[in-house]
Amino acid sequence: MASTAAGSTTPRSLKRVSSALTRSAISEGGCWWSSCMSFGRRPAGPAPEYDKLAGVCEPGGEAMRNGFRVLDTDAHMMEPPSIWRDYIDPNFADRAPQIGDMGNGRPGMMVEGMPITKQDGNYPMHSKEFLEAAARGMEKHEAARAAGFDPASRIHDMDEHGVDAQVIYPTVGGQILGKPFEDAELLAAVCRAYNDWSLEYCGHAPERLRMSAMLPVQSPDLAIEEARRTAAAGAASFYVRPNPVEDRNLYHERYEPLWDALEEL
Repeated sequence: MASTAAGSTTPRSLKRVSSALTRSAISEGGCWWSSCMSFGRRPAGPAPEYDKLAGVCEPGGEAMRNGFRVLDTDAHMMEPPSIWRDYIDPNFADRAPQIGDMGNGRPGMMVEGMPITKQDGNYPMHSKEFLEAAARGMEKHEAARAAGFDPASRIHDMDEHGVDAQVIYPTVGGQILGKPFEDAELLAAVCRAYNDWSLEYCGHAPERLRMSAMLPVQSPDLAIEEARRTAAAGAASFYVRPNPVEDRNLYHERYEPLWDALEEL
């Protein structure tokens, strides 16, 4: 597949990008091996027999309920706006993401004086279906806000729905990564702020809550540095956006050192 971005080359394999971003590959059959220090990584040796109908792996610990473990590999944070102020390097505090006026008096997250999302969405926001869905979503959001975005409330919900463990990705942080930064050092500071908060959050129950670290791919060198730091602290995977950065797709040769480093982790 040839890239349409300027200066890009034909990738050796797009699969390499995906495998590099995931530190803990899910074992055969999609089960979580409780005997592993890092969930999702299969122990060395032959693969076990797997009962695809019952969804039971052997050997393994006792399942939480229903006779099998449930691993949610695409959960998301609901980041409080305060994390960008409280966790960012003080040298970047005056440039941290913050709530501002996106125009017409509408509040929204801003970085470097610009909104991180489009002011006018791609989908109609006045339809009956959209408004009903938004109302349902806000009910859940308000419940999370009332709980202080507390990890204990997440564990409570996981218990209620029979989820054993989650790999958790950013939400607002993911939107921030989609914005080109004039200063890659600022982006790296924003990533560190989110990652430090997320590591602290997941530390509430590290055997069940695992974070995916944001990487400042705008600078491969800074991304490698942050990947090594967060991997040592317990990150299960790494989060980047799929959109081209500075007209370069993720499989551009500029990122080869990053994928090399991630594969070593």
